[in-house]
Amino acid sequence: MDSMTLTSPAPGSDWYSVLGLSPAASADEIAVAVERLSRQASALAVTAPERSQQLREVTRAIKRDLLSGLESRRRYDQSLR
Repeated sequence: MDSMTLTSPAPGSDWYSVLGLSPAASADEIAVAVERLSRQASALAVTAPERSQQLREVTRAIKRDLLSGLESRRRYDQSLR
């Protein structure tokens, strides 16, 4: 995840693989995985603040691309093709 930015996952990857999910995952499954990633970021805040910030940015981007609505998820999914 080190090369991830707020706008896209690491090269050769996608948000689904970052979350350990398939593109067929439901919005609820994505939300649970994002929550798990958020908790991971919080736990890292004390020992690795820069890594924690990076995970927070990834979490925000995933929420924007996959959880902000059906249309945004459809656009993201089309961008993978």
